[in-house]
Amino acid sequence: MKQWTLQNMDILEILHFMENYVDRQFYIQTFEPIKPDLVQIHLKLTEEDIKNANKDIFQRLSYLVERIIQHFFDSATQKQIMGIQEMQILTLCFRCSNLEKRIFGLQQFCEKILTAQENDQNLKNYSYLKDEWYTSKNVLQFFVEYQIFNDLFGEKAHFELIKRSFPLIRFLYKNKELKKEGIIQMIRMVNGKHETWTNMIFKILNNIAEILYEQDMESVLQEIKTIKIDQNILDFLKAMGRNKVFEKIENKISQKKKKQNENILQDLEEQTEENINRLKNNDLIIKVHNESQMESQQYQFRKPGDRKYQQNEQFQQQQQKFQDESDEGSNEYEDGIRGRIIQYLLDIVHEFGEIGNQAFNIACQLICNQFRSLREKYLLYAFDMLFQNDPPLPPTQYMTLIQKIIQSSYPLDQFRSQQDLIKWLDSKFNFKISLLALLGRIKRRNLEKQVENLSNYIELVDAILKFYFYLFQASDTKIESSQLRIMWQLLVENAIVQQEQDVFFTWLHNINMNQLDQEAQQLLFFEYLIKVEYNSYTIQMLNCLTSLIIYFNVQYRILKSEFDTYTINNYELIGIEIVWRLLYECDNQEISQRAFQFLLSITKFKPSNQNIQNQIKEYYIQKVFASLKDNNIGKSLDLCLKLLEDLEGLRTMKNNEKGEKIAVRIENGCKGSMEPKRQDILINSGMTIGQVKQQICTKLVPQVKPEEIDILCRGQWLFNDSKQIKDYKFDQKITFKISSKSQTDEDAAQKLYGNEGPKMSNFNEAIPLPQYVQLIDQNKVNEPSPSEIMQKTNQIIDFTGEQDLDFIKFVLAQKQWNEENTIQDILDNKDQLMVEYHEKTGKIQQQQKVQKKQDNQVCLATLISENHQYMTSLFDVLNLNNSQLNQKVWLILQLIPRNKEIYEMIDQCLKDANWERLIDLENPHRLYYNLQILKELLECDMIEDLEECKKRRECREKFLKQGALSQIVQLVLVYVDGLDTNLLSTLLSIYQIYSNAYALSQVSSTDEFMSLMNLKDTIKQFYKQFEDKIVNNHFLANVGKQETKSIKQLSSNSNSQTVSSNITPQFNSQCPTPPPDDIQNIIPENKKQAQDEFKLLVQGFKEDPQMFNSFQVDWYSFIPVLIRLIPTNLEQVFSILLTTLYLKPSLLLRLYDIPELSTQFAIQLTQSTSEELRRMVAVTIMTICELRAYDNMEIEDFDQQDEIFNNDMNQIKDFRTYFLEEYIPILDKVQTEYEDFYVVIANLITKTNKRELQTKFNFNQLFQQLKQFVIDRPVIEERFGENEDKVVQGYLILLTTLLEIEPQLKEQTEGLTREIYDYLFHLSDDYQKYPKFKRRITRKRGFQLLIEICKGNEDNFLQILEPIMKNHEKFDPSEIDYDTGVKGTHGFVGLRNLGATCYINSLLQQFFMNKAFRSGILNSQIMIKTQIPLVGYEQKEQDIYLFDNIVDHLENYQIRNLLRDHPLFQLQQVFIQLQESVRQFIVPQQLIQSIKGYDNQPINVIVQQDVNEFFNLLTDKIEQNQKHTNQQNLIHHVMGGLYGNEIRSIESDCEFADEPFLTVTIEIKNKKSLRGGIRFVHQTRFIGG
Repeated sequence: MKQWTLQNMDILEILHFMENYVDRQFYIQTFEPIKPDLVQIHLKLTEEDIKNANKDIFQRLSYLVERIIQHFFDSATQKQIMGIQEMQILTLCFRCSNLEKRIFGLQQFCEKILTAQENDQNLKNYSYLKDEWYTSKNVLQFFVEYQIFNDLFGEKAHFELIKRSFPLIRFLYKNKELKKEGIIQMIRMVNGKHETWTNMIFKILNNIAEILYEQDMESVLQEIKTIKIDQNILDFLKAMGRNKVFEKIENKISQKKKKQNENILQDLEEQTEENINRLKNNDLIIKVHNESQMESQQYQFRKPGDRKYQQNEQFQQQQQKFQDESDEGSNEYEDGIRGRIIQYLLDIVHEFGEIGNQAFNIACQLICNQFRSLREKYLLYAFDMLFQNDPPLPPTQYMTLIQKIIQSSYPLDQFRSQQDLIKWLDSKFNFKISLLALLGRIKRRNLEKQVENLSNYIELVDAILKFYFYLFQASDTKIESSQLRIMWQLLVENAIVQQEQDVFFTWLHNINMNQLDQEAQQLLFFEYLIKVEYNSYTIQMLNCLTSLIIYFNVQYRILKSEFDTYTINNYELIGIEIVWRLLYECDNQEISQRAFQFLLSITKFKPSNQNIQNQIKEYYIQKVFASLKDNNIGKSLDLCLKLLEDLEGLRTMKNNEKGEKIAVRIENGCKGSMEPKRQDILINSGMTIGQVKQQICTKLVPQVKPEEIDILCRGQWLFNDSKQIKDYKFDQKITFKISSKSQTDEDAAQKLYGNEGPKMSNFNEAIPLPQYVQLIDQNKVNEPSPSEIMQKTNQIIDFTGEQDLDFIKFVLAQKQWNEENTIQDILDNKDQLMVEYHEKTGKIQQQQKVQKKQDNQVCLATLISENHQYMTSLFDVLNLNNSQLNQKVWLILQLIPRNKEIYEMIDQCLKDANWERLIDLENPHRLYYNLQILKELLECDMIEDLEECKKRRECREKFLKQGALSQIVQLVLVYVDGLDTNLLSTLLSIYQIYSNAYALSQVSSTDEFMSLMNLKDTIKQFYKQFEDKIVNNHFLANVGKQETKSIKQLSSNSNSQTVSSNITPQFNSQCPTPPPDDIQNIIPENKKQAQDEFKLLVQGFKEDPQMFNSFQVDWYSFIPVLIRLIPTNLEQVFSILLTTLYLKPSLLLRLYDIPELSTQFAIQLTQSTSEELRRMVAVTIMTICELRAYDNMEIEDFDQQDEIFNNDMNQIKDFRTYFLEEYIPILDKVQTEYEDFYVVIANLITKTNKRELQTKFNFNQLFQQLKQFVIDRPVIEERFGENEDKVVQGYLILLTTLLEIEPQLKEQTEGLTREIYDYLFHLSDDYQKYPKFKRRITRKRGFQLLIEICKGNEDNFLQILEPIMKNHEKFDPSEIDYDTGVKGTHGFVGLRNLGATCYINSLLQQFFMNKAFRSGILNSQIMIKTQIPLVGYEQKEQDIYLFDNIVDHLENYQIRNLLRDHPLFQLQQVFIQLQESVRQFIVPQQLIQSIKGYDNQPINVIVQQDVNEFFNLLTDKIEQNQKHTNQQNLIHHVMGGLYGNEIRSIESDCEFADEPFLTVTIEIKNKKSLRGGIRFVHQTRFIGG
């Protein structure tokens, strides 16, 4: 035992073993000599033993020693020995050089402290623990004796130990063994240490701050003053403020003041009682001469015993007492550490920025909470400092301190409330005037210093105003006019900068106007705000004005405040005229806009009754139209539009609004409807049915509410108000039939189904069940969907023949929607069921009868529409020809109903045949408005009202017979260049109504003529065929080959699809002229009635000579005018031109006299940005060229007297040649981005006689020219864009056409065949640029050309066969990944997440974006290490093979298998795909499988792991794979660096060593940016000592 070490633990095991088998007495006698060695066995432990041992060994050692020495000592001695021995072993660990053992020793010390504290508690209750050595006294004595604190904070102090020492330090200090010197030592330790050291040491100090003794706090405070202030010190002072010592002091002071208050109250009561007794014993005689004098003296007289008098006396005494105590200074408790802490905090406020603000906040918290007895002192101190000339702190700090003290808990000394305290403060400091004087003093100081940056001054002014308001508000007093006048003079009249005024008016706006007395309110409004120039107003001033207006109107009960809104009782608001003037007279747009918003907000107030609402509308509209002049027009129109939207719920159509504009014709079928019953409106496809109803209701006469109407469109009711228009997939032109909801179900069914009965299967939307059906069964078992109900209803109708839909639904609901039971029950018990049906429906209908209240609501839209002056004003604005204003006016006209005066004017014109008053060109805009209404009356549409239908029929006839149509045509001929496009469109539409009817009365075949009338449908059909053709059929290739058959075929196709009514004339693109009898049965009934109206007009031309003769047009002059109107892009121009030429073919010769014909067409084909216009021009050219094709038509069918047509027929045949001769020579000069020009040429070539073409044109030269065009054409189409190369498409069409008509040219396609193939399929390294043909249509045209080249030419076919076979010989469908797209325009490829691999993907993308690292990986050699020899390859070292270009060796199956689990190779595969792939993303599955963890297990892709660990794993794998390669130092070359700690001293520098690193841990907490965290890592730190 003399030489015992920890390695000889077996000796103790033997001794422990022997005690069980040897006699106890013998055991004691034998081993008595080694007893001292056992007691001091800890002294035999060496430094190496401590380092190598662990917790289990130490526990075993203690156990063995304890078991052995129990034979030699009693229980108390034994526990003492073991306790000391264990503590000394822990001390050895704590002083060991190994940090882990030091931490273990400290942790065990802390556990022993807890054990000792528990034993101290248990000793009080359990006597058997009296022998325990682990008590607080013994443990504390041990710590002191062995100087554990010095070891902890001495030379060997370590951060990891300090941060675990909280229990130990608190234990030492609580037991008074940690002196103030130790605490000061801890504070001094922070000098020169890292920020983390400082934070941790002050956390320890904060832990003991609440238990510091007062004398220690004094020393600590003095020490703190010597070091630089920071957040840790502030937290420590804040924690120290919660010290129990201060709580005791506060309690003592509170008790003392409470006793003083009781003595004061007792003295007051005694004095009061003495005064009352004195008055009772002495007679008080007051002589009065009359009753009024007596009352006056009694009113002035106050008895001493009166309660109010007592309170006033007490308050005065409290004030005097408080003042006396304050003047005396601090009492015995106030002069101490508390005052010095507060003073220290206040001293550093003005020296530091954010730290100073926090120090001030802590001081305020301490004063108001922990140091409450100091509140009086610092309240007076703050007021004194606030009014000094140069206070040490900013005035805002003093105001904040005052406010927080006043807001703190009460009682505050003698004061029981804020009001009492503030009243006393006002009596002492007169702050109401003193604060204004302070404001003036600050203003003067800034003026004298001429400070450029006045932001601090503005902030100070704002703070003073808020503090000023707070004092008034807290004292329940009001600001007087004299005080307001001073503020106005200081901050408005003598403002240094504009912000000064803004702060003042913002303050006025935010405070409650009740805080101003009545005189101050009137002064502000009538003397100041009203007299300010309108251009001098600011937003803040306007806000103040509007607040005052609302306040005054509430006070005078014009407005009534209700929660967050107001009820308005009178439309004439006080002060509202000023806002109107600001709207119109202020040049500041923002002010005008705010005034605009305020005026609108008033309209949203709830009116007390309907009359008030009507008066508001009339008042506002009068103000709006009275201001339609000069610069106020735009503002007035904006306000008018907003009023229509807000008050009437209307919705304007804006150009930037999402959705497609749809033209809608509304037919008013409501009960009691008046003219106009048919109107046109524009809606947006994004609008809901509810919004559409709101817009429609403003057009109806008389107006109705949206909830009172239903809309029927194309056989379906639009019931769902939340559904959008686009959900119904309507066309551009639709008709809405409006009906009242009050109409009976039978009427609605009749209107819905017509006379043929219900056909539910024709509808897309179900009709909602009536209420009485819904009430039958509240449980509704398995209620079907609306579509299923329709199917069941149709089935029942077919079986039973019952036509009453509501009855059928009634029985269905009873039978739980079982159609078989319903059919059987109706057939068997129809009469009984009908009785039940009538009984229930009768009761519910009786319950639903509600007397409808009629009101006299005024509609704003109607108010404008029916006022002649308002309408005139709107047209006067239009005449200004300001595009922005005109747009607003037309929006208004769109929202309001049609003007009744126009209908009256039309009626008058029909009577006196004076159409000049209506067709007046002096006001083009009014003319356009008038003609729109006139066009509606002239159109051949279905009208249910027979009387109205007859009236319109007469209007159409009289309009023609009275020569009004001639006036329309004359306007077009004379003023063609000066007419607006919209007006011109309306004029041509009116003309087209009659011209189509006139033409149909003259031609024998309507089918051919219909295609020209429905030009847009014809174009759509042509281009649809063009787009659908894939092989050997380009644009209109088959059109004209069968001559007249082409137009017939297309016209019938278009007719079969046309079944709906439209806004424009019924013979436009959606509604043809009278169709053949064989398709009449598919046209809806309402469309048939419209067709009948048009038939009557056609019949009139045939039977009424006056009508026929009245249709007189100067055709010869009309044709050139139509040609000039082609750029207007009006469908009517082309339709009228073609129908006229069709009707009078002789006019084709007139085209030859128009020199600009071909040029005009060419310009539109090549330069127009409108696809619709280009296509109409193309179809027009081809139609003109085909008109000669009608050889089967008799000449007399056109015009029996037209001799010119007979004489010049040959010239008409040459139009194709005419256009080709004009266009082919300029092919190389045309600058265009569209294909239409080339399409027209191709079509003309196809339809022209081949022999004639060969005589006029050199096909070989043309083919070579086009071939070179295609080859030289640069790449236009982008891979990630939507653009198409329309020009190359045109070239391809022309080339294909030439090869079709001249097959010999196929011999000259050398080079072209392979070029076109490459343009389609070749992919070069630049995947963004190639292939050249990327868009679908372009590729289709190229493919068509390739097929045409190969037709009948074996050599050309063999040229492309070879590359086709080569491309397909290695095709393996299993290698295709169909689940990916093309990467985006950014050009980057993504990585698929395989479950929870986002951390892997993010790191791989970061590695890839490191260009140096990416290049190193891709250029790295591949090192394969295998014990199996690779046949044919030489080893670099034993079992190691190196490959420079591994791709060349992938055919070897051994190498392929080894590379599957090769991380470096798989990373190369990922990087090359990220760089070169055109896919949207790739799947890094094989790379992840190749990276085995440190446990040699693959990564679990469904478990999220730490990215830093994966970084270390991946870099280790790469380093292992790059050994012996040319990139073996890649990782450390492009990543990481060297990290070193350098210590420089004023004496001699210390040596330091660099440490390599790959990653750096950056602390970002409380850092504004990553850069700040990096700077923190390498910043210089100073160490002192």
